[in-house]
Amino acid sequence: MSQSDHAAEASRRCDECGRAMAKAHRRYRGNRYCQSCYARLFIRVSCEQCGRTTRVHRNRGHGLCGECWRNSRRCVRCERPVPVAGRVIEAGAVCPSCARYYRKLKTCGHCGRSVRELPGIRDGAAVCSSCDPTRETCRVCRRYRKVLRRDAQGHPLCGDCGAERPVSHACPRCGVPVPGGGGRLCDPCALRERAERRTSLNAELIEQYWVRRLFVDFCRSPVLEVSDGALVGRLDHYAQFFAEIDRHLSDWKEVSQESLYRIFTAEGLRRHYLPVSYLVRRLRLPWSNDDLAELIERDRRLQALQRLGDRVWVGTLHEYADWLSRDTQAKLREKSIRVYVNAAAKLLEHAQVERPTELDAKHLTRFLRRHPGHRASLTRFVRFLKVQHGLSIALPPGRPPRKNRYASRVEHTVRQITTALERPCTAAKRRALVAELLARLYGVPLTRVLALTRSEVTHQGHKVVLWPGESDIRLEEKVARLFRESVLDEARGEMLFPGRNGVQPLSTHAVKYYVRQHAG
Repeated sequence: MSQSDHAAEASRRCDECGRAMAKAHRRYRGNRYCQSCYARLFIRVSCEQCGRTTRVHRNRGHGLCGECWRNSRRCVRCERPVPVAGRVIEAGAVCPSCARYYRKLKTCGHCGRSVRELPGIRDGAAVCSSCDPTRETCRVCRRYRKVLRRDAQGHPLCGDCGAERPVSHACPRCGVPVPGGGGRLCDPCALRERAERRTSLNAELIEQYWVRRLFVDFCRSPVLEVSDGALVGRLDHYAQFFAEIDRHLSDWKEVSQESLYRIFTAEGLRRHYLPVSYLVRRLRLPWSNDDLAELIERDRRLQALQRLGDRVWVGTLHEYADWLSRDTQAKLREKSIRVYVNAAAKLLEHAQVERPTELDAKHLTRFLRRHPGHRASLTRFVRFLKVQHGLSIALPPGRPPRKNRYASRVEHTVRQITTALERPCTAAKRRALVAELLARLYGVPLTRVLALTRSEVTHQGHKVVLWPGESDIRLEEKVARLFRESVLDEARGEMLFPGRNGVQPLSTHAVKYYVRQHAG
């Protein structure tokens, strides 16, 4: 008797009593039982789920009937319910969709890859689906299938989409009709599912629960447009933003404008304007554009002093900056302090002295002859040297004032902006041009115009008044009309010139860009 005959004979014997049998009456945990052993070892009990009578092994004493057991089992690969198994392996049942992954590997006759299916024929050899010349991606359902026909443009159509009555199905999530057969999701639901999976993966990298909760809620908030195809990729960048917060802060109470600036700097806050605006609204953080500008200017001043290296007079410049910030009468802003310190540094570099006390009137004269624009900025430095170091030097007399051409330049710019506003452009660009127009016409700093809110605007008849009770700037009729149409009617919140993140006004750099682009 051959080895195969011995194996066939062993497969026809009961594993309990060893008697020969034509077919196993029951299989249980890998063992085969004849009819006699089945009646003796498997006792009648009530099904735990439906209550019907069934037989289970006497060592268990309880269990499910065949129907309830089949309905409760899960695919060992995808964990979906398997009422009808496509394949049964040692680990359990496999659904029909996953059964192909447990077939033996075959070699494609064209590309030589090892695959489980060879559905096509090419040059007389069995080939995989990728090499099958009869398969392409359907133009409608975007599935890789056999081509039934082509449309008028020559695009391939599968059997479902190319039939006289094209097949469609309802999206399993939202119920929207989706072209083609099967059970795939519609494009918005598929993108939402991908975003949810990417969010869950990135959330595992964040250690603290409160940061993880903020990240997940942000990814699920309406701030992010689900229709954006690049959303899944951008979620990784947002995860890095929250991971930095997780690394530097230990409690949500530590989140503030200054702490976020210290972590990300001004450029980082600008790049992550969406999560920043979300944190401001979610945690109700007080956010001030003036305070942010002060932090930026302070860091610029410190970086400029660091670039000077280890020169002897760098310490004096630090002392000068502290002296300026303590001046209670002037109450200088950080930008002014940076300008004054920068002018003093250029003077010391030009004079090539070891210590500031070695300066004299000749050094000031030679420097101002080459850099006359720093004259006003050096006034406080001269006073600082006199008060703090006892050095009494005086600034040389300035040049006679030249003919003022500022008024003509302002008139020319206003004319260009007014002409540009008459041409069609986007709402954001119109707001920027109106802000520049107000600043030029009425001599108001552009930063103050950009920080304008609804509460700082009133109407007196047909006129519009800005900052009533403080500056009382009454807009001319034409300017008032442009201000109403481009700013007041378009603004959605309290801020009239909002930036991208919604918590800061439009930047002056953006305004200058639009002015150069549209006003020449």
